[in-house]
Amino acid sequence: MANQTRLPEISHYITSYDPSGKSTFLAAPNPPLVQMNDPSMRVDYIYSTVGSATGPVLTDLVDYKNNQDVRNTTPHIMFPLAGGSSAVVASFEPNPDPDNDTGFMHRSNTLDYVFIIDGELELTLDSGEKRVMKRGDVCVQRASQHSWKNLSKTEIARFGAVTLGIEGAKLNEMIFPGE
Repeated sequence: MANQTRLPEISHYITSYDPSGKSTFLAAPNPPLVQMNDPSMRVDYIYSTVGSATGPVLTDLVDYKNNQDVRNTTPHIMFPLAGGSSAVVASFEPNPDPDNDTGFMHRSNTLDYVFIIDGELELTLDSGEKRVMKRGDVCVQRASQHSWKNLSKTEIARFGAVTLGIEGAKLNEMIFPGE
């Protein structure tokens, strides 16, 4: 299990509007629910929406109610169906051996917007191309085979990601090299 003191908890907030049209906050569990927790990283589930040809339905809190249902089951949605969305925060422990760590190569049928929040992460593609991404950097991943690794031996690294399911997406499907 990841060292929770090394991977500080985050908080998240969900907004909406009341019957008079004024903005308001809705209930959100803090810290967020943990989607994945292993010795080197933690993925916090933030929110997800179900697939729809017209996008999320905010009327009558339909998306919020669906999200509450998702929170009551596992696994939570990291990789949505076509037309759906998901938001997560991934936190990486310091990496004692970044030179020999290859990361975890995978892909999903999603369009991902990844925002580096803390630290430095190396993004590697199956072509062998690499980019070092630092706080404030953004990557748009278009269903590409990739891996992430923390480059620091002493500091955590963290990104936030919003994933949008594309045509052919299967719920929470991760595709590994050679599949």
